[in-house]
Amino acid sequence: MENAKEKPINKLRDLFENYFPAFEFKYPQYATHHVKQTIQKILSCRTVVLGCKLYGCVEHGFGRVIPFSCGNRFCVSCANARGQAWLDEAVAVLTSIDTSYHFITITVPGSISQIIKFNKKLLLSEFFSSASGSLIYWSRKRGFLPGFVMVMQTSGDRLNFHVHIHLLITSGGLFFNRWIKNLHYPPDAILKSFKTLIFRALRRAYLNQDFVSPPEYADNACSSKEDFNKFLGKLWEINWNLHIAKDLKKAKDILGYIARYLKKPPISNSRIIEYDDSKIVFMARDYEKKKRLPYIMSLGYFFISLFEHVPIAHFPMVRWYGLFSNRNKKKYIELLQGLIPSKELKEKLDPRPLWRIKYEQKHGIDPLACPVCKKEMELLFCFSARMIKELGFLSFEEILRAFCFIQSF
Repeated sequence: MENAKEKPINKLRDLFENYFPAFEFKYPQYATHHVKQTIQKILSCRTVVLGCKLYGCVEHGFGRVIPFSCGNRFCVSCANARGQAWLDEAVAVLTSIDTSYHFITITVPGSISQIIKFNKKLLLSEFFSSASGSLIYWSRKRGFLPGFVMVMQTSGDRLNFHVHIHLLITSGGLFFNRWIKNLHYPPDAILKSFKTLIFRALRRAYLNQDFVSPPEYADNACSSKEDFNKFLGKLWEINWNLHIAKDLKKAKDILGYIARYLKKPPISNSRIIEYDDSKIVFMARDYEKKKRLPYIMSLGYFFISLFEHVPIAHFPMVRWYGLFSNRNKKKYIELLQGLIPSKELKEKLDPRPLWRIKYEQKHGIDPLACPVCKKEMELLFCFSARMIKELGFLSFEEILRAFCFIQSF
């Protein structure tokens, strides 16, 4: 087995490039069109295939090609930039009013996670609706409107399908034109409301002709409507998890934690220790010993588990509700800023793209500055993937030579 430290930095990309073709041949049922499309984007990321922008200093003949990135959540190369961009946007919204937040985590039992796993299109949105509906119902009943953001995760530490939601909700709420402070959310009441809504959703889904019974439940719990209702009755009695952090949090304190998982693959490069064509070793949490230990998995099962978490196309994993919903945000935020104005000073943001700022921080050089006159190079051409294909360019060096430019830096 080769050591992953000798591999390229992007270990997931290396796994896809070298071992996915054999996996696809052996397990074609798991290599769906959406999965193959995702992997193709990752393998094409920052290559000439996706297109690029050409910057140049015509006076001194220096040029630089900036490739397009795929922007896919499973791409390690894009993850940091996308995570930071989302974090900046979320912090701007949540710090627009000076209030603290409750951090809540909602998790369903493994049996329900299995049902959701086989019916993602039917039930993932229902999971959002049930969680948000329980909070809105409880708040409206008491006459106030909070603001909250919900983030869904589907993966556990060992890549198991483990559906849970993290949410940040204001510790206060808007009551007509008055802000009510220091509200506390009772977990038992909210959990009961959530369970009621999610069970209604499960019953509706079961009656849908597209409902798929998990193999382990197909012959018993899901064999008939009566058996399914009995199965849900048993699930009602077991322990569900709705955890509300004791301490109130500032938005920045917890958003960084959420962003680490939201815009990145379920497993990071740093957790992968080694791999070959038959197995992979990565760090995973041992809940009995309460620490991460090396975990061995066959490469085929690793791919199967990983692909369960490829997001459904156009399915938003982050949703804003209450005061922060698109419908209410413009209407109420201005009013709230007058009632509880933010005391934090707005930082002057650098208008340059994040990749350019990061490059300069890492290398100490502005990537778009001409090495001779030090002026910013001009954007000369923007090549789409289709144009690259039609023009027959095979590398970035060919593009620079075609325009008689010398590569800067």
